[in-house]
Amino acid sequence: MPYDTLRVFRKHARNNRLANLRLHRACLQLSQEAFVARRVSFFPTIRATLNHIYTVDRFYIDALQGGTLGYAAFAEEQPFASMAALHGAQAELDEVLIAFADGLDEDGLAAPVNIHRSARIQQDRCDDILSHLFQHQT
Repeated sequence: MPYDTLRVFRKHARNNRLANLRLHRACLQLSQEAFVARRVSFFPTIRATLNHIYTVDRFYIDALQGGTLGYAAFAEEQPFASMAALHGAQAELDEVLIAFADGLDEDGLAAPVNIHRSARIQQDRCDDILSHLFQHQT
């Protein structure tokens, strides 16, 4: 059976959704105090960590869809104060990513994507951006 690259990216999108769902279910059990408590980590709180994942997803998914949001995705460092609000927004974004992956064909995987950076437009292949996005989650 030949290797199906599209299938791999579609599975990654679904695995991303499942991983986020499992993590969020656990975090939804936290009190607000625990959600914002300072911790020893790259990001100082669970809130900051999960908001970062959301904003990075938004940045790259927008670019993949041909958008020009760019660094405006990061204008608000922590757009969600509560886990419930963050969970809803992340779940919606996960579905957008799945729909995007499902709509790809081989040419789409190799297509150039413009990523709007602060002073320039970076161009990368769609499959490279998807690989980076899925790796960022781990």
